[in-house]
Amino acid sequence: MQNQKPSSHNSSFQDQFSSPYPQDRRNSYLTRNHNPSYYNRNSNVFTTPNQYHPSESDDYSSMEPRSNMSRHYSNSNFQQSPYISQDYQAEKPIKKRRRYCCCFSKKACIVFSIFMLFLLAGLAVAGYFLWPRIPNAKLKNIGVASTSGSSSSTNSAINNAIQGTRIETSGNVVIPLVLEISVSNPNYIPWTFNNVTADGTIQLNDGSQYKIGSGGLSSPFTMPRLSENNPMLINFNFVLDPKSSNFVSAANLVKSACTAGGPAIKLNYVATIHINAISWLGIRPTVSDSANFNCPISDLQGMGIDVPALINKLLT
Repeated sequence: MQNQKPSSHNSSFQDQFSSPYPQDRRNSYLTRNHNPSYYNRNSNVFTTPNQYHPSESDDYSSMEPRSNMSRHYSNSNFQQSPYISQDYQAEKPIKKRRRYCCCFSKKACIVFSIFMLFLLAGLAVAGYFLWPRIPNAKLKNIGVASTSGSSSSTNSAINNAIQGTRIETSGNVVIPLVLEISVSNPNYIPWTFNNVTADGTIQLNDGSQYKIGSGGLSSPFTMPRLSENNPMLINFNFVLDPKSSNFVSAANLVKSACTAGGPAIKLNYVATIHINAISWLGIRPTVSDSANFNCPISDLQGMGIDVPALINKLLT
């Protein structure tokens, strides 16, 4: 009799755990753990104590776990691997291949880094040797332009200047000069000046500046790499304009300098260098300098120009 009840109960217990539905097996397992059944040997029945309101008649000391439990745990259902639902498998993160910089693999990232390193090193070396460095310039001498050995455009400018000094109605005093400038090239490549434009001023007795004209190269000028003391000649027209301000002060200064034993004139100039290789980038280096020079009286008289006499006519 005692064996039949446990047997029938065991059969029901096995039916619950042999259910084809995993959720039923799980619920049965939880029910068994949290609501254990005990066999009361006094009454020969299984009793389930109420954990919240235990009965006074319950004799817990006389209860023992039901027998033959090993048969239930020897069931093949407990030996199988745990069941994993499809929802859990769908939520499981998929292991992805690790990526590095800009979605490249580690090997591609290393190759790309080495390539960029060599590229940047090459650009740095090329920039060091090719970056334009401003030449050093120094004014060495100022002389009067002569027609010998000059181009046709220079000859025309000189002839017009000489003719202008003899025509009193022109109103301007134009003296053709040549600025000899010594240039040093600190660059690692040869430089060719396509043109150099120069603007000059003289310093008056009161310290102010008076613009006296402008000039430029008659032909392109080339310098070797890392060279020094390259002579560059700039044709410059020295102009005294009666319509400009401070004309009287400038005319008196030039008149005094162009007489025998006259003082030197301080000339300031700013030269802008035009190089086709970098001019399109908007890079036009400038050099500036100043120097004191004496009026070339003998050279001017040899060309038939008497500067003091001409200035006296303009001032009267």
